[in-house]
Amino acid sequence: MKISTTKTKPYLTFLFSDNLLGVAKLTPDGDKLAFYQDFPLPPNLLLKNEIKNDQEFIKFIIGIKTQLNIEKEEIIVGLSEDKSFSYTITLPPLEPHEINQAIAYKTASFLPFAYKNEYLDWMLIETLPDKNKRVLLCAIPKEIIDKFTTCLLSANLHPVAFETTSLSLFRLIPDEDKKFCFTSSLSGNIATSVFCKDKSLIACAVSEGQEEFIKSLQNMLKYYCPEDCPKPPYKLYLTGKGDTDNFAQAVKPLGFDAIKFPLEDFSLIYSLCHKDILPPEDENSINILPTSLLTDDKNIVKERGKKNLIFITLAILIIFNLILGFANYFLVVKRPGISRSPQKNLIEKAKSYQNKTNTAWQIINDEKITANILAFVVNNKLVKIQGINFSLEKREIVITGIADTRVNLLKFKDELEKNKIFTRVSLPLSVLGSENNIDFNISLKF
Repeated sequence: MKISTTKTKPYLTFLFSDNLLGVAKLTPDGDKLAFYQDFPLPPNLLLKNEIKNDQEFIKFIIGIKTQLNIEKEEIIVGLSEDKSFSYTITLPPLEPHEINQAIAYKTASFLPFAYKNEYLDWMLIETLPDKNKRVLLCAIPKEIIDKFTTCLLSANLHPVAFETTSLSLFRLIPDEDKKFCFTSSLSGNIATSVFCKDKSLIACAVSEGQEEFIKSLQNMLKYYCPEDCPKPPYKLYLTGKGDTDNFAQAVKPLGFDAIKFPLEDFSLIYSLCHKDILPPEDENSINILPTSLLTDDKNIVKERGKKNLIFITLAILIIFNLILGFANYFLVVKRPGISRSPQKNLIEKAKSYQNKTNTAWQIINDEKITANILAFVVNNKLVKIQGINFSLEKREIVITGIADTRVNLLKFKDELEKNKIFTRVSLPLSVLGSENNIDFNISLKF
């Protein structure tokens, strides 16, 4: 089976359901499973993704480690669809950091729970001809992820990724069939079904029993394509450890053409094993990983961009000193008319913002960025600046801060646009929803 994802090293993979834990790992070349084993969960240990007894859960996981002769391992964790949420939205042409703000602004219109209580991540599905972007997002309650994280770490297992069943199923579907199809995974009498349309994951449903399964497919068909629905038969990919043959026969009279994935029972965990391990901020993958694991270098391995921590620390110190020297050069040499007093204040403010933020400043070796611009940004009276991030590679400056009023924020943007140095000044529309006390970021391209 071909999985369309970037290859990473094989990780031990745990796939949880209410009554079963599947454990698997790929061969080094990623072509097949090196091993796979099922472990029945004790009754009521896990219910709809909620761990009901922490100590018993840890004891159970340690027992699995003993059977598999595992001591310490980084793992991919697969969870059922219970209490999670997957959704596809279309956004205007935005930069990645603007997409984060736009999603946060729009969540109230589609999330069935409070945004602040969820871990949420997104991935870019495609950029449309009109430059709009179709984005798939997934959210899981923090309480669920945090408890799994705590228990697994207590058992000396370190999660590098969390993923729900719907995302693993979505990855399994051939690209040409994502234009319009269904896929379902059966675990006993429980079915998790996904509806794909226009290359996007449109809907997901969890049902119990054959009758509810059929009704969920019909409801998705009726609700999400009432007018532009193609004529049957509709492709339905099936996998899992349930009675796939009987389910396939039951939906055939309704116009569904059931197709089994090549690996049948193992397809779901095979897809999960193939997950590309990237940090949550990467736009090419969804990873519902807690921030605590990102900041603790023991608990996450980033396949891309690994760097020596000492080298990074030294590099940041050198870069910051270069920036101060660069500001001093323009203020004293290139702009001799500027007095030393403003220069001193400017540098002191720059140091203060560096202490307040964790931004890794980068030097821009370009005389277009003059001391006048730097002085305007830092000393302006319209907004409060909290951080300035320079990126030479992207030729971009990102300013973050707080504006007392929307009027002042727009005035600040207008002042920046008057400088011919910048080819584009981008302020996310989502931040303009509030009139006062606005957290913002502005992207300046040059």
